[in-house]
Amino acid sequence: MTGLIEDKNKTNKGNKIPTSLLITGIISIIGTSSAILSAIQSLIFGKPSESEINEAKLEIAKSLEEIQKSNIEFLEQLLRNLQIMLDAMYENFILYSLVAGSVAAIGLTGIILMFRRKELGFHLYIIYCFLYVAQNYLLVSPSNVPFLLVIGNLLISGLFVFIYSRSISWFRNKA
Repeated sequence: MTGLIEDKNKTNKGNKIPTSLLITGIISIIGTSSAILSAIQSLIFGKPSESEINEAKLEIAKSLEEIQKSNIEFLEQLLRNLQIMLDAMYENFILYSLVAGSVAAIGLTGIILMFRRKELGFHLYIIYCFLYVAQNYLLVSPSNVPFLLVIGNLLISGLFVFIYSRSISWFRNKA
């Protein structure tokens, strides 16, 4: 009789979603959902007005001026590259919004499939991570994409993929 109870507990334990998958999945759902909603909002309301764009440019110019006074070349170049990326995004606003929303939708689909114990979800999430980094190069020359941005995105994506990879046995073990 005790053996039966132990087997039942093992089965329930195997069916229970791993905590790391649950927590990482919730964080990922929040991030990808907000990216999708932001893209939809951008498509509905359209590009910011010229005055809003100029105001944002003015703020960056002020920050750039302060950094130049501090003589920090690395931050100065980073800010200049971010300005170039923003300009390209504003020039191709609809395309950028569609791509960003589509990439986030791939990530969200992957997460949902992982919660449904589909290993395909893990592979979709990896594709999402690569596309998320690559979308920066869609509108901007690689020389204008800040290296720090790429490295940061790759490190965060790599961490999430590693955490998700710890659950692969759970995807495969469909008791």
